[in-house]
Amino acid sequence: MSASDPKSATTANAVASIQPIIIVHDLFGTLFSLEAPTAALRKSYPQLSPLRAHSIILDWYQCFQRDLATLSSNDAYQPASVVFKETLPRALKQAGLSTSPTNGTSTFDPADESIPGPEQAEGAERENPYPSEITQPILDSLQHLSPRPGFIEAFTEIYRSADRWPGEVQIWAATNGGADLARTLLLAGVGGSHEHGGELRMGTGRAPSEGVGIF
Repeated sequence: MSASDPKSATTANAVASIQPIIIVHDLFGTLFSLEAPTAALRKSYPQLSPLRAHSIILDWYQCFQRDLATLSSNDAYQPASVVFKETLPRALKQAGLSTSPTNGTSTFDPADESIPGPEQAEGAERENPYPSEITQPILDSLQHLSPRPGFIEAFTEIYRSADRWPGEVQIWAATNGGADLARTLLLAGVGGSHEHGGELRMGTGRAPSEGVGIF
């Protein structure tokens, strides 16, 4: 069948008109679980049940999302790492956790307003009543999140298939955090192999490019 054959031309046009399938997953909580910060919290507060500790971490994450969105929509953007750090003491206080784990989960005095937050006046700092021995391991754990079940298999299959049908399927991770952290997590999630993640593309405000990327 020649290239000028009508059927050939129709087939070529049909192939050219195939719209790419773009698969976008949220990075935290979807591609990666929050088990690491939950474990870090329980290490400081071993009296917490796994379910209760996980609930507190989820509250913290939701608080982070709310504050980040509010700040960004009011021209007061703060980096995700800053919002994570500043919302953590508030989440711990709301959960009734003592600043001293040996005291159990004693509830704070409701009149205590010493919890820092991103909404505070510029240049002002409120005392964080929780020692770094409690908060820092939780914050550091965000660098070591575990892949959710099925993520590695799906990611690997899509990435390996990119050379067979480039442009037809794209898989992207959406995050409010930094691209460096997202790249680190994705590479670690697939075993740090450049075969799978060495060419992760970063979003630049344009439409997602071919393959696998982060925005």
